[in-house]
Amino acid sequence: MEAEVKQDQYQPAFTLKQKKNVLGIVSTVLCVGLIGTTVALYTQLSDTKDKLVLAEYKVSQVTNDNVQIKQQIDTANKFINFLQFEHYAEQGIVTDSLYVNKIMFSGNDTPLNMTLDVANQPSMTLKYNGKGSYEMEDRDVKAMCARIVEEVKSSYDDWGSLPTWDDSAEIVVTVQNYELGTYKAGKFTLKGE
Repeated sequence: MEAEVKQDQYQPAFTLKQKKNVLGIVSTVLCVGLIGTTVALYTQLSDTKDKLVLAEYKVSQVTNDNVQIKQQIDTANKFINFLQFEHYAEQGIVTDSLYVNKIMFSGNDTPLNMTLDVANQPSMTLKYNGKGSYEMEDRDVKAMCARIVEEVKSSYDDWGSLPTWDDSAEIVVTVQNYELGTYKAGKFTLKGE
């Protein structure tokens, strides 16, 4: 019997029942830790997603701002090009009969709309009756106006960086602010014609 007692003395500290409790506790702690980690990762992922959405919104705002700024710069450049051409053309584009006194661009650049105010060369002063009337045949007035418009168009086409001058362009020709007629698609038509 003594041998049996010695065997009982050397029993392990934990019994099978105690091992089950330790395994339950360890698995519970691991599950709680896993759930906590999952919640933390989900929260972090959610925050990251929110930050990404906010960043995408800010990028789209910057992109929109850049588009608007580019449009404003293009508009300003177009306006500057118009002003430079006006400055160049005024009293710089001439024919034997007329010279450009003032150019005024109006409306949108498509189609191109322009008022071309001309002044008479000294040789035409005696033929001008005033208020847009000449002591000349209508065909001669048409030819004279068409020539000055074609000179302006030639310089305009060479200028670059301006809206296209095509057949839809409408150029109103005035002399001392009195309307003479309109040039369109390569043809000059007198006012009232």
